[in-house]
Amino acid sequence: MNRIRLTVIPRVLFLGVLTFILVECDSYTVMEQFSTSLPVNGGSSYTGGGDGGTGGGGTGGGTPTPEPLTLDVQASFVEREGTVQLIPNGGTKPYRFSLKEEDLYYNETLGSINESTYVYTAGTSIGQVRIRVHDANERTADAVVAIIPLAPTTVSVGKVDFNTQKFKVTLSWSYENLNLIQNFVIECSTGGGPFVQIGTTNNTTYSDPTQLDKSTSYRYRIYAQASTSKNTYTSKVEYSSVVSWP
Repeated sequence: MNRIRLTVIPRVLFLGVLTFILVECDSYTVMEQFSTSLPVNGGSSYTGGGDGGTGGGGTGGGTPTPEPLTLDVQASFVEREGTVQLIPNGGTKPYRFSLKEEDLYYNETLGSINESTYVYTAGTSIGQVRIRVHDANERTADAVVAIIPLAPTTVSVGKVDFNTQKFKVTLSWSYENLNLIQNFVIECSTGGGPFVQIGTTNNTTYSDPTQLDKSTSYRYRIYAQASTSKNTYTSKVEYSSVVSWP
């Protein structure tokens, strides 16, 4: 009988101690108290993966959407065989370019584009050319450049005495190819004032019908033009020297 009592008493004591431990744990379970002592990933935080992480997975990852493709030009017009810098932006590189006639007075060549430097070299046509940039995903954007006629050169002035107070002027100039333009426009400034159109001609000479005052100075400017049903394309102006008597 004594042996039986000795084995029962330790079991009762063990159960009592265990009950005490569980009561003293408050809101933590034994497993929670144990787990709080374990390091998690060496103390570092994880921001990748799914559920909206900031890394490659979830809503924070993926390839960014490219900016909209645009095409700007350094200048809206250029002389025949001149150059213009193109400025493509956005989209997905590499870019490629294409040319299409838009509104031409004289149709010959449209020009070419260096796809490494984005420089457009105008052709020998006169009128508007549409330039289109294509990105790697075949998005496109357009810009329009006008090829204008070349300007006249070497304006000279011949003066003729008319009377004691008046004189007359004949202008002459050089031009590369008269078949490429419609006509020339002649303008005159009197005494340093604004230029006013005084006439047009299809030739490279023009006699001003006005009798000019010998006490006043004048200056002329000339430019070539070519018109379609939509637009008029004018060259840069060429100025004469100041004209006065004698």
